[in-house]
Amino acid sequence: MENNIFSIVCSLIALIGVIVMSIVNYLQNKRSAVFEAYFYSKVNAYKDFWNAIAKVRQIGDSKENRSELVSKTMGLALFSNSHTYEVADKLCSIILQYPISSVVPVIDDTAKELVSLMKEELKDHPNGWKG
Repeated sequence: MENNIFSIVCSLIALIGVIVMSIVNYLQNKRSAVFEAYFYSKVNAYKDFWNAIAKVRQIGDSKENRSELVSKTMGLALFSNSHTYEVADKLCSIILQYPISSVVPVIDDTAKELVSLMKEELKDHPNGWKG
């Protein structure tokens, strides 16, 4: 009789352990999936921002391209930290306020600073920027 009770108690303990480990594993996977989705969205926001700048600089300074640049800069605010956003907003403002040819050195310096900040943010991800 004692042997049966001992077997039942051991089985219940093992079952509870398996249930707890399953819950922990599920929560870790869910958290990882949310982080991956956030990181993917962050990278896309960065990419969209640079594509919008390229459109203004290379395709032309049309109202539509300017609008897209402002929109992508605002989108960047959703995923970047405040300092990165401030530098991106500064770059956007310079591009939209002045003729490109008159501010190339300022644009280049600001763009380099922004790239550095973006790389730093992407280091937070295990598979992020290594350079």
